Amino acid sequence: MPGERDVLGQLHKGPAQPLKPASFQLRELRPVGSYAVQPVWADGHNTGLFTFDYLFRLAHSPPTA
Repeated sequence: MPGERDVLGQLHKGPAQPLKPASFQLRELRPVGSYAVQPVWADGHNTGLFTFDYLFRLAHSPPTA
C-alpha cells in the first residue's frame, strides 16, 4: 500500500500517477545502510525501500496464481 500512516492511523499519500512503460524499467538499485535497497525507475520515481529480509521472504514464498 503506497503512502504512510501518521500516529493517528490516517493514510497520507501523494496524487495517483499514471503508469507508463518507463515505470517498470529499473535503472539503479541504491543501497540503504546494510539492510535495504532503493530502486530508481526510468520514469524518475524512487520512493520505497525494500529490506533484504522482505526480499528474502518474497523470494522464498510460494507462487500465487
